[in-house]
This record gives sequence, structure tokens and C-alpha cells, in this order.
Amino acid sequence: MKTTCFAFTIIFFLASISPIASLRGEDAGSTEKEIPLAELFSEKNLDEYRKKNQYVHKPEKIEPKKEVHKSGMLRPEEQGESYSDYKADMLFKKLGSGDKIEQRKAANEIWLRYGEKKEQLTEEEQELINKSVQRYLEMNTPKMNSEASGQIRRLWHLSVPVLLRNVTNPDKKISNISSYMLSRMKNEAIVDQLLSMRKNVKEDSDIARIDFALRYMEINNREQYKRPQITKEESQKIYDEKIAPILGSGSTPAKNTGKTPAKY
Repeated sequence: MKTTCFAFTIIFFLASISPIASLRGEDAGSTEKEIPLAELFSEKNLDEYRKKNQYVHKPEKIEPKKEVHKSGMLRPEEQGESYSDYKADMLFKKLGSGDKIEQRKAANEIWLRYGEKKEQLTEEEQELINKSVQRYLEMNTPKMNSEASGQIRRLWHLSVPVLLRNVTNPDKKISNISSYMLSRMKNEAIVDQLLSMRKNVKEDSDIARIDFALRYMEINNREQYKRPQITKEESQKIYDEKIAPILGSGSTPAKNTGKTPAKY
């Protein structure tokens, strides 16, 4: 390696100076004293050249490979500006924005701030979330339903009050979708609220809709977003101990309604 560096030094040295002949005083009319080759290429002269030209051998730089998301790309809402520093009023304004990327980013940040970190929502802020979730449930076209589903799942447990209220919605589609969403988010508290609702309703149609939601709790849909979910074992334990004694076992939402619930 030392020999290679030395060779490169000589090459650069020769390329940057006048021909050796001129250095030795062989130019026409030159009166300079001839410099012997041994002196010209002495270690002293080469050291001076290195210092003057600051020659440093730099090994080839190998850039580390960047990690890439398994899908090969980030979701649009995961790119660009972060909403983490937004004040609450601006954040909730973005949730009601006409731009779907702004809505997604706002929903994600609202969950992180008020769902994960447990910051306190004001009544006005909770009402804004409730109105948004209700609007998502009432969207009808398949394309809009897909967007609505994603928004409800981004807000996660913050949307539970509206989903519970809509389990008994006379609109079968909205009722079924609410049950489906609750099954993804389920925990013991949600099951307890459904059981409490069942005790307090009087209409047979409402009882049937709540029973449908309760039976759906046996189904385990794993969430693609990073949201808290109970395990399959925990889910089965809750179902066996709290739901099966009331509804019995062996029934599924499909048997209960004659068809699978409407999905986004």
C-alpha cells in the first residue's frame, strides 16, 4: 500500500511541474545549475511537494444502504410536514380539511396525542371527533368508504363512543360497519359497554343489533396501523366468560343476519 501511494505521488509530482530537462537547467539560455535526478526525487523534495499540495490518499467511500419500507414506499400521510408541533385548534381544523392527506395526518396526530399520551380532550374537541366519525360512517361510495374506514382506524378508540351509539342505528349498513369496527378495537371495556346497552334497550330490533355486535367480538381482525389490540387468547377469554353465557355459543355474525356485514 505504501509503495502504491509513493508511485502515485511521483506521477502527480511529474504532472504538475515543468519537464525534468528544464528543472535540470537544460532550457535554451538557462543559467540555472543542473539539479541531479537523485536530489530532484529525494525524500525531502517529495515531502515538500506533499505538504504544498496536501496530497492525501482517500479510500473509496462506501455509502451505507438505506432501509426501505417493506412496501417500497411510505404512505402519503407519513411524508412531508409533521403535525406534532401543531396546536390543538390547528390540528382539529386539519381534521375537517377538504384535503384527505391533511385529514389523515391530523387523525394520526390526534390519536398519538390524545389516545396514546392520554392528553385531556375538551368537550368541544371530543365533539369535533364525534362529528367526523359520524360523517365517515355515513359515506356511501366504495371509494369514500375506504377512506372513511382508514380515518376511523387512525382515530381508533377515540371513535368508540360514536361507534357504540351507531350499533343500534336503523340503517343496517351503518350498524354493521360500527360492529365491524368495534370488533377490530375490542377490549373488555367495549364488551362491557355493549352488555350494558343490551340491558337497557327495550326494542327487539335494538337487542338484535347489539347481539350481532357481541357475536362479532369472537372474530379477530388484526390491525395494519400501529394501534393497541388485545391478543387472540385474551379475546377468546372475554368472549367465553362474558358473551357466550348470554348469547350461547356456535353462532356467528353471518348466521345471525343471513349474510356477512357490509365492509369498507
